[in-house]
Amino acid sequence: MEEARSEEAILIPDTLSSEYLEKVILSLPDGYRTVFLLTEVEGYTHEETANTLGISIGTSKSQLHHAKNMLKRKLASLLD
Repeated sequence: MEEARSEEAILIPDTLSSEYLEKVILSLPDGYRTVFLLTEVEGYTHEETANTLGISIGTSKSQLHHAKNMLKRKLASLLD
């Protein structure tokens, strides 16, 4: 069963270097960063992420949500 992808788009400025984007992602708290990388970069489902990390599916979803919000705030500050 395939999960629907999150509709929470993250706007990345064209002028942002990949190195800076990597630094922003790496600045996330450990749990947020790990869930973000597994689901959004590696393409794991929340079930796979939860099983890999030994957390609940709800925790995986929550941490991804918080990670995306934090990334949005950090990236939005670049546009100000």
